[in-house]
Amino acid sequence: MVARRLCLGAFFLLLSAVGHAAALPHPVAWDALREPRFESVGAGVIPRDVVAALAQDKDGLIWVATGDGLVRFDGYRFRAQERDSADASRRSLGWIRALLPARDGRLWIGTETDGLAAYDPRSERISDYGLDDKP
Repeated sequence: MVARRLCLGAFFLLLSAVGHAAALPHPVAWDALREPRFESVGAGVIPRDVVAALAQDKDGLIWVATGDGLVRFDGYRFRAQERDSADASRRSLGWIRALLPARDGRLWIGTETDGLAAYDPRSERISDYGLDDKP
């Protein structure tokens, strides 16, 4: 009688374990997470193919500081952000060294030659700040 109960208990325990094992995700799904997957964004998307800094703002946009200006990635495509200037040589921010998303939505940009700038997403304009300017 005791042996029968032990066998019956072991059978139900085994049946329960098999049921739980079948409910686990397929191991192939976990294999995809172990190996990172990289995709090329294409030639010419990142100016000079140099990335000096990355930042993500509160809207989820990815900002890329490059050797020749600022690039915005919205999850689908890259778009260069430039100053509004009639002079084509002043449009690019040049070599960007640092990016800092602010709480008010602006993106602060530290450049190598032009100092500090800020991108305002509301107006979609870049403003330059010298030592005497106040934001």
